[in-house]
Amino acid sequence: MATASVAARAALAGNPSDGYGGAVTSIPVPTLVATVEVRSGDHSSELVRGVLARWVSTFGRVDSDMTLQVDTTIPRSVGLAGSSAIVIAGLRALARHTHVTLDDWQTIEMAHSIEREDLGIAGGWQDQLSQTAGCPVAMEFAPTKEATPLVPGRRIPFFVAWDEASSEASGLVHNDLHRRLDAESPDVQSMADQARLAARAFEDGDVHALKLAMTATLDLRFDAVPIAARHREMAEVARSCGVACNFTGSGGAIVGVLPKAPEPFLDALAEAGMQTTTWEVG
Repeated sequence: MATASVAARAALAGNPSDGYGGAVTSIPVPTLVATVEVRSGDHSSELVRGVLARWVSTFGRVDSDMTLQVDTTIPRSVGLAGSSAIVIAGLRALARHTHVTLDDWQTIEMAHSIEREDLGIAGGWQDQLSQTAGCPVAMEFAPTKEATPLVPGRRIPFFVAWDEASSEASGLVHNDLHRRLDAESPDVQSMADQARLAARAFEDGDVHALKLAMTATLDLRFDAVPIAARHREMAEVARSCGVACNFTGSGGAIVGVLPKAPEPFLDALAEAGMQTTTWEVG
């Protein structure tokens, strides 16, 4: 049976301006992955039903007894794009199973339609662009949607920390944002500027400048978006250890550059009730 895997993604800077004509710099989290297999059986989730329904309406090529079996290590509803990973992996597995060629933009548009239109999951375009690319990307969302791959100027160690107990649907964040933000909003423009600075710093290997862009994005978000108390606390734990961070997405997880002596910091995150994963980019 055909399979496909897609990693979680973490926004470094610029989020959540992707739904409002802004810009975001994002990286994959290769230690957190969703794998989808085409197999016989009953449909197991709303996401699976949504993927299959959109596929059939577009291509009409799935055996009636086929479904998608999902195996994921991406924690749910903490801003790591776990649902998008499943949807994109599902589309790719179906494409391999049915010998259909899907280019990147078809994948992006189908995945966005499944989540936003069919399933009513609120959000912008960051997840679909970055996870289809599967590499560090600088994304622009106005006047057109573009994703430019980024090559790091040096090896950079990252961490992601999350608290599944504080998970919340992304719609709780995004549903209210349209009243606060638009493409002309100073907050959106400032977030987009930080995403561009982060992309340049990433490619230059300028970790200090990257941290500044992440910190500035988080500060802008504190001012522009309601932040759950627990999510704010998570960010403050990192900052109290002298570590710059940003929310990976809608909330519930933070991302940052791992300090040179990581053990005390990782212990502090664990003591604060967070789980972590670490990896290097470059």
